[in-house]
Amino acid sequence: MNKNKKIFAWIISAITILTGVMISPTHTKAAEGAIKVQSKIIYEEMSYQTYSESWGVKAPIKDGYFFGGWYEDANGDTAIKKKEQITEETNVYAKFVPANLLSVKAQNFSTTAQTDATDDKTTTRMVSSIDSSQYFNVGFEIVDIEGNRKITDAPLDVVYEKLQVVEEDTTKDYTPQQIFGTVSNAKSQKFIVLSLRNIPESKWNSDIYVRPYWTTYDGIRVYGLGKYVYVQDGLDGWISVPINLHTGVQVAAGMLEVIVPRSENYTLTYQECRVGRVFSEVTVASNMNKIKCIANVSKVEDVYANDLYAVLRFKVEGDYEVGNGTFLDFIIDNISFCNIDERMVPMNILNIRY
Repeated sequence: MNKNKKIFAWIISAITILTGVMISPTHTKAAEGAIKVQSKIIYEEMSYQTYSESWGVKAPIKDGYFFGGWYEDANGDTAIKKKEQITEETNVYAKFVPANLLSVKAQNFSTTAQTDATDDKTTTRMVSSIDSSQYFNVGFEIVDIEGNRKITDAPLDVVYEKLQVVEEDTTKDYTPQQIFGTVSNAKSQKFIVLSLRNIPESKWNSDIYVRPYWTTYDGIRVYGLGKYVYVQDGLDGWISVPINLHTGVQVAAGMLEVIVPRSENYTLTYQECRVGRVFSEVTVASNMNKIKCIANVSKVEDVYANDLYAVLRFKVEGDYEVGNGTFLDFIIDNISFCNIDERMVPMNILNIRY
């Protein structure tokens, strides 16, 4: 391993396709039904019947958001921790938190790139965020490089208002708002973290699947936006941008076209695509600043489009600082999905953000 490799301490991905698409002001063409990346928690009043039927069974759904629990008020002051708290005369509100908050980033150990030892090992820290401590628990689902699936809680009593990052011998502090975006009415945005230790150098280009979650007081585990983590993404300017599908429909094939952001200050050069966890294969055609992804199942059956679609990998050259509070916005220019009967399936998308 070359000692002079540049460290990008934050591997902050975030293409999120999630029932809507955020459109850059410089682009007008986009998938039908596009919505913006959300920046405010919403509390929606629900009927007692909806509350009773959903409690501990099925999370309410809202485009561009994840369910964040039940509350007695529209300001998020009183969380409902026991079903018995509520009667037919009580107001009840479902909390919906902007989806990007429950995504995952990765941070390499500061000396990862500074070794020549082929058998050296490193630590990569998984990072997500929460809007408050009003959850039963939080954590990460991880499928490691050996294929083992683990559900690991991240203690709610160990959360962070800021994290320190070492970049080229300079220590910087980052807040959740810089990394995941500002949620204007969050009670307290905090980092949650989990370290993956002893990753051998021979596996630094292997994918580790990570998906954050929180569990609401009624026992519903709400999974966030998953991604593949690569230690290599902290080296030589590599970034991996995950595309997440989040919908209850079943599909058999899909196509989308992604416009890659361009700037006078930096260049993103497409390198490869890694198949996600919905389809068995994804074929990619790259032309100038547009990438076309075509996906299919391997068996003649529908699959649920509710996980990682694909990961696009790029090299970054030029002046772009990862994690400085600005984001790379990728644009969904075209999208279509169909089921096994070749009937078109509606699929809204949330923008790809890095």
